This record gives sequence, structure tokens and C-alpha cells, in this order.
Amino acid sequence: IMDKWMRKIFLYLDRYHVKAKNLPTLHEASLDKFKLLVFERVKEPFVQAMLDAVNKEREGELVDADLFKECVTVFCAMGPKLEVYTKELEEPFLQQSRE
Repeated sequence: IMDKWMRKIFLYLDRYHVKAKNLPTLHEASLDKFKLLVFERVKEPFVQAMLDAVNKEREGELVDADLFKECVTVFCAMGPKLEVYTKELEEPFLQQSRE
């Protein structure tokens, strides 16, 4: 949410100053920092919690599908062409499904 508002506020800088100086946009810079400072530190327990939720649903328990979808969206946003999603979430999910 904060990133969205910051982008609106700094839209002028992104359009003119950042392009003129060949710098990353505010969105790109904030996403890089989020990935480095937050995502890399929590991704393993994050993945495990998602896999646990899948198991619970398979056992008949109710899980928050909207929250699960938002969690998947985070993985999709972390890298180009779904590389982070594929490596960090899809592969463990498929491995667990085989077991």
C-alpha cells in the first residue's frame, strides 16, 4: 500500500529525473529493497506455512483462499518471469505433492 502511494507522490521524479539519470524507478528500487531486507529473510518459513495450509485444506480444514492467493502474488512479484515463484514455491509444492 505504501509503495502505491509513494509512486503516486513521486511520479514526477520517476517520469523525468529518474529517466534522465538512468536510475531505477521508485517501484523497482522499493521492490529490490523489500526482496533483500524482508523477503529473503522470511521466504523459508513463508513457504512452509503455505505448504502447511495446502496440507490442511487437503485434510478438509478450511483455509483462507484469498490470503493464499495474496501470498502467491508476493512470490510472483519477486522476480522476472516467475523465476522466484517457480524455484521457491512451485518446486517445493510439487515435491510435497509427490510424497
